[in-house]
Amino acid sequence: MLKPQERIINLRTVLFLTFILIIISGLLFKYLEWTVLRQTLKTYNASWAREFNDASAISKKGDDMLEVASELLIAIEAEKVDIENITRLHNKFDNLMNTAIYDGKLYIETLEKNQKDWIKISNLSNFLIGSNRNFVKDLVGTQNNYSILEIKSSNRSLISLYTFKAYFRALYDNRLISYYSEIMLPNPETNAQKYFYIIAPLEKYTKKDFEFEKQGDIRRIYPNSFDGINKLTNYSASYYLVMKDYIAGDMDSYSYKLSKLDQDAIELNYDSSILATEGKNIRTDISKEIIKEVLRNVELIKDFKQSKNAKGIFGDISHWQEDMVLCNLYSFKMSFVQSLTGELPRVRNIQDLITELSKTKPSNQYIDSKFDDDVITLSNNKSSLIFTCKDRINQTNYRFVIYK
Repeated sequence: MLKPQERIINLRTVLFLTFILIIISGLLFKYLEWTVLRQTLKTYNASWAREFNDASAISKKGDDMLEVASELLIAIEAEKVDIENITRLHNKFDNLMNTAIYDGKLYIETLEKNQKDWIKISNLSNFLIGSNRNFVKDLVGTQNNYSILEIKSSNRSLISLYTFKAYFRALYDNRLISYYSEIMLPNPETNAQKYFYIIAPLEKYTKKDFEFEKQGDIRRIYPNSFDGINKLTNYSASYYLVMKDYIAGDMDSYSYKLSKLDQDAIELNYDSSILATEGKNIRTDISKEIIKEVLRNVELIKDFKQSKNAKGIFGDISHWQEDMVLCNLYSFKMSFVQSLTGELPRVRNIQDLITELSKTKPSNQYIDSKFDDDVITLSNNKSSLIFTCKDRINQTNYRFVIYK
């Protein structure tokens, strides 16, 4: 049986060990908390860096595509058909479109990968309590909302590339008719058959199972644009069948189909500008929501960095890349303003930029006032406004171009 003095000693030992255990448990929890916050920071910086890397690469190639598309349209609309030049430009444009489509798919894959990484952070946040738990949960929420919106927007943009690719293909094939007619008409009895190979590519439009790539999505998302493409292909198909009957000497069928060709020719009166404007309201609504989510995202980071939680006892947790994110957002919002007004605001420096952008909702003056403008460089010229956003951690610059 223990003596009273021994009991006191044992009680002190138990209390001491309990105290030590509480301290160790507290330190272990703090370390776990710090680990989750550090992983959140790493995921934040890495996911945005991956996205910017892909988006910047796409932006750099936009200049070449616009230039070639402009040259191709001029060549197609020229009174004299220079088929060699048109073919050369169309092939170049088609290759650029294929590259853009490939890059667009990679960008969506990156967004989806980032989304999965944030699901992991969401699971880790369950180990947190208090303000840190709220911070990570809210941050994951904005990242998830942003990802859903950006993936939706990017999928629509991807289908718009398929739409332009199909349109220019149909337009090019339509121009083959003009070239064939120039050669054939001086002596149709001989030349119609001799040069029929020129319009041989039009045969595909006569097949019931012919479809452009992603035609179902084009029809669903851009129905008016698809209607214009369909009018071009209908005319090409009618012309091919008419000339095929003419060469075969089947004049009854030729005369019958000629009336449809005349009707299809009337239908060619189509406003091609709709390709650029269709779906604008939906794009505007999505863009507004994206801006809101990113502003909220950056606000969460700014607030966290000012809190005591950013000074972890196991190491600093304040090296977030939210200013680089904001730099990209300013570029995105400038493009958004351009889509609303039809022109870019005139800006000479970063302060001009922030002042102009604050005039368009959604905006956040609190965030603007805390922006570190050392991460952004503006270059304004006659044809474009170029944003260069600096990644200080990876020592990388991301370039985003808005064409005037």
